[in-house]
Amino acid sequence: MSLIVNTNIASMNSQRSLVSSAKELQTAMERLSSGKKINSAADDAAGFAIAERMTAQVRGLQAAVKNVNDGLSYLQTVDGTLATSLRLVQRINELSIQASNGTLSRSDKSNIQTEIRGLIDEVDRIYFDTEFNGSQALPSGWNESTAIQVGVNDGDQIDFSLTPMAAVDFLAAKEGYALWSDAPFRTDANTDPPLNGLSASSFTISNSIGVTTIAIEANQTAEEIELAVNAKALETGVFARAYTWGFLEAVDGSLGQPLALSVNGYDIGVDSFSYEGLAHALNEIREKTGVEAYAYDWGVQLGNAKGEDIELEMGASSSLYAYAPWNWADGVTLLGGADDSLTFSGSVRFMSASEFTVDKIGDSVPTIFDSNPRTLEGHPSATNATLAELDSLTSYYDSQFGIIQSLDDANVEHTAWVANFVSRAAMNEIVQQRAEIGAQINRFNYTISNLMNVAENTMAAKSRIQDADFAVEAAKLAKSQVLQQTGTAMLAQANAQPQMILSLIR
Repeated sequence: MSLIVNTNIASMNSQRSLVSSAKELQTAMERLSSGKKINSAADDAAGFAIAERMTAQVRGLQAAVKNVNDGLSYLQTVDGTLATSLRLVQRINELSIQASNGTLSRSDKSNIQTEIRGLIDEVDRIYFDTEFNGSQALPSGWNESTAIQVGVNDGDQIDFSLTPMAAVDFLAAKEGYALWSDAPFRTDANTDPPLNGLSASSFTISNSIGVTTIAIEANQTAEEIELAVNAKALETGVFARAYTWGFLEAVDGSLGQPLALSVNGYDIGVDSFSYEGLAHALNEIREKTGVEAYAYDWGVQLGNAKGEDIELEMGASSSLYAYAPWNWADGVTLLGGADDSLTFSGSVRFMSASEFTVDKIGDSVPTIFDSNPRTLEGHPSATNATLAELDSLTSYYDSQFGIIQSLDDANVEHTAWVANFVSRAAMNEIVQQRAEIGAQINRFNYTISNLMNVAENTMAAKSRIQDADFAVEAAKLAKSQVLQQTGTAMLAQANAQPQMILSLIR
């Protein structure tokens, strides 16, 4: 009987050994088939938590690498855009030097100006129409910056900003004399866009070179006044530059709401009103309206680089606050369906390398010099002077900004030297911008290299915690298989012995 009991004990031991080896065999096979040492939290609770945290970090780093690569592609697109613009400006510079030659006739300079105008228009087209991922590639506002997420934590960002590169944004300043007409103004609101209200008048421009008379017709635009002055620029050396701009802001509750308005007769609509969205919508039709837009955190600036009037008309159920430069408090709220239209008129800046005066003729007061304190901007002793108070306005000297022009003003027909001056300044601006972009591209390349290094080493650390060692697990599998086979044989033998003993007893 004792022999039978011992045999049963051996059988039970063999069964326990067989179950244990089966579990080890299952574990080894699971690890070898999945390649992981931790297949559930129960395998290694602490190791599982550490490995999952590392997994999140690695995936975040991989997403950051993609982000930086996207930023890199964006900057390379912008750099290529500026490279094309640089070639255009270099050609403008070449033509302006050619036009400075005294052997050329007016007809020759006019032909050169035709090509320059085409090149300037292409600079603007490239700036406004180049897109990346469906959005304007170059910024539509001066305060815009782009943030690239380069890490897994909040604040792991690289910020960079670009400068607007429309022709009117390439500015050059030179010492000289200047005199402003009245500042840009707006009309009162009306049910239809009104005329600007400028009265017909005349005035003279005088200096040591000569005297010329400028006649203004009723409701003329600043652009037309500029052309009238520049047509006689060779008589006095005084030339003009016109520009129109105005400002729009949201009224209470209008941000995020649908917005519809008409600009110079062309309709636009924004599904959810934001300053950046409105500026983008305006710039999409700028070739039709002549109106450029820039977004700021406080509103949208409208501008017409030629000095044409800007007519606004609100759509139904829309509203905006509109005001002229330096005159926010005197703005007007435009409501759709009410007195919802107004006109922005432009301002004219008179410039020369030598001192000059603007004189009224008799008692007639030119309305472009009759009311606004910007007449003598920069002249601290006479900022409120007008031709309604004085018979003559004298230009003021500015050692830095007396003559300030943009690439859009590069006109070689009357001021080839200014066109050359501005084009060289524009080249310098583009070169500087490209240098900054190049530095940012290099930084992004190093950022990508660093992110990949961190991700690679984090993956290696996670692997040591989570992944199976195939050599070890294969050895465990072989051991488990041997133990299982041995246990099966021993169990079979243990089960057979009691039968043999019982047979002898019988």
